[in-house]
Amino acid sequence: MNSTRIGDIGVANVIARCMSKNIPVYVPFSDNEKADLIILLDNVPKKVQVKTTLEDKNGISIFHATSCSSKIYNRKSVIHKYTKDEVDYFMLYNIKRNEVYIVPFDKCAGGCITIRHNIPKNNQMKGVKFDKDFIF
Repeated sequence: MNSTRIGDIGVANVIARCMSKNIPVYVPFSDNEKADLIILLDNVPKKVQVKTTLEDKNGISIFHATSCSSKIYNRKSVIHKYTKDEVDYFMLYNIKRNEVYIVPFDKCAGGCITIRHNIPKNNQMKGVKFDKDFIF
């Protein structure tokens, strides 16, 4: 399965989950927009970037809160880190667990989001993002 297909599966599942909760969803017309979706939360539009993962190793799901694209002329990969102006929330879909998580932009420092599904073996809890805190 290629990365475009994986991403499409995530977007489709996030849309379905929002619809099942009666949350209006709007899809931007072009792939050139930074947000994948606009949702209405308490009648306020929120820009959403959807990230999808197949991984679930040792009770951890990792989502990359960046985008990678190739420039048309020189085929050089460009990594884009989203800004607060571009995205209000990341909605994360784990294919293996069939779960959607919603994470505010300010909880996604560093361009990577790690969601834990169990307590770490060393019992270190500071700064850990547990799935139960972000489940949608």
